[in-house]
Amino acid sequence: LAAVPPGPARSGPAPGRTAPVDAPRLKVWSGAGRSSDSQVRHRTAGRAPFPPPCAGSRSRRIRYYRTPVRKSTAPASRGDGACEARRHWAREAQSSISIRAHSKKGTSMKYEVDEILNMAIMSKTPHLVVEGVDDICIYEAIAKEANVECEVYAIQMIDGFAGGNNGVIDAIDALENMTSGSNVIPSHFVLGIIDRDTRPYRNDLPANATILMLKYYSIESHFVSKEVIVPVIQRLTRNLANIELKLDEMMARIEQNISNLYYFSLDALRNAVDPSYQQIIGFSTNIGRRNDDGTIRQLAARSSQLDSFALGLNLNSSIDSMREFVKGKWILTAFSEELFNEIELLKLKCKDNLIQQCRMCTLDQSAPCLYSVKEGFTKKTLYPTLCDFVHIAELDYIRQRIRLIADTSKQSTPNGFTH
Repeated sequence: LAAVPPGPARSGPAPGRTAPVDAPRLKVWSGAGRSSDSQVRHRTAGRAPFPPPCAGSRSRRIRYYRTPVRKSTAPASRGDGACEARRHWAREAQSSISIRAHSKKGTSMKYEVDEILNMAIMSKTPHLVVEGVDDICIYEAIAKEANVECEVYAIQMIDGFAGGNNGVIDAIDALENMTSGSNVIPSHFVLGIIDRDTRPYRNDLPANATILMLKYYSIESHFVSKEVIVPVIQRLTRNLANIELKLDEMMARIEQNISNLYYFSLDALRNAVDPSYQQIIGFSTNIGRRNDDGTIRQLAARSSQLDSFALGLNLNSSIDSMREFVKGKWILTAFSEELFNEIELLKLKCKDNLIQQCRMCTLDQSAPCLYSVKEGFTKKTLYPTLCDFVHIAELDYIRQRIRLIADTSKQSTPNGFTH
């Protein structure tokens, strides 16, 4: 909250008017909410902010609060003081908004961590805190699929905390400390969601019940699934009919083609567990190096060491296992590239009658095949497209947790008690 200084003092009343009332002081708050633009909430000096509900539009708005106008002690004709106060308040509000909207050196527009909890309590809506801005749209879609209205915040939107899963953990721990000894239970209103990363292999699991650690390495890892193949084909091609393909065989080929990620990722993981290990690959390495001949030879030379390391952690080269320890962006990139290759082959297989033919090829072999990839789709564009399919069963446990917090938040009272 930023206090905007009052307007310039006057030496006396304007001609024909009474003495001006004390100028109101404006407080500017940046947030998101479904309150109407005309809604103005009041606060009095010395009281904590009373933020509006935040369960609707995600657009960043600038709202302002004002202290009640103090009555003038000088005699005043009816309405003059109030009109003057309103005019002064309007000028100050417009000036404040203009300055805050255009100044790069203005007060931080981030939220305080306790604001998130306050808004969740007041709106009786779950508020999620996630690791990055790219995660917001995914978790919003997951919540929508679960028929839950919620607000999602990246940790970068909260003042005083670093990015990544450590920032989420610190923010949730701060909430727990703030409410310690009170009847408010943060886990009834707020949920922090973090990637699994390498935490299980470093014995660094979060102990806070208000934090959900993902089942796989990151949210992207969940979309490496046989369940997305048919909807992806329908999205990329013109064949919207029932698609009967041997999906298990297709997944087996994809798994074989991305198997070079196994040693590639094991080498990075071993260094994360044992910093003294001289790794070839780090988790910041470009995924393109997995196809580099020199890198492949180097990793093959230490494959026996990496196999022993994997055996001790019960890891293997199957897709199900690699989703747990391979960096999410790596495995989704490799999966999307190989899946795109498989989809491109469907046209030739349809023409050769190696799969169930589309309706066009059934009528005329020379006709345009419905399995042809539509213009604009490439290997790179397939990656974000995969993240649209939030209906998959791999995300059920996240939906269940969001539904649970939705139920507890609805049972709350304005003071944070639950019925």
